[in-house]
Amino acid sequence: MSTLLRGVVVAGVAALAIALPSVIGLDSPWPLLLAAAVAFARPTRPGIAGAFVIGAAAWWLAMALRAGVLPDAVWSEIAAAALAVVVCTVAAVVSSERLPLFAGLAGIAAFAGIYEPLFAEAPTQFLSESPLAFGSVVVATGLGFLAATLVDSLGGLSRRGDVAPLHTEAVS
Repeated sequence: MSTLLRGVVVAGVAALAIALPSVIGLDSPWPLLLAAAVAFARPTRPGIAGAFVIGAAAWWLAMALRAGVLPDAVWSEIAAAALAVVVCTVAAVVSSERLPLFAGLAGIAAFAGIYEPLFAEAPTQFLSESPLAFGSVVVATGLGFLAATLVDSLGGLSRRGDVAPLHTEAVS
């Protein structure tokens, strides 16, 4: 149930960020979603990369709806953002967090951070610009997770996903 609650709260806050940009100071919810992803983060475990890509794909779908179906209005931005968060939340709930919500939100944030400025300048270029942006996110995701896996294996972290301590205390 906590995953469902996290998703609902994040969707609500993202909607507020979009609806009240002058109050919150954000033109896009991606920094908020990234902060939520970091706040929900846990030690590395299987499914994180998949959830990340699901999040990026959910945002791509939301942008496709904005570009081709929904009118250019604040409510359509809210609906698109909520849809992407709902997709990630459902994936997390259905998979019992094997596809963790925090990773899906990070995927949303990554694709939004790359593609939102391009979309804002030329929404009619969605079909030509978004695949390249999505591919960039997938490649960056692969490289990032490869690097993290390499660091984990070189650092001697256990296969259970334990994290290395930030410091060790001497025992007297």
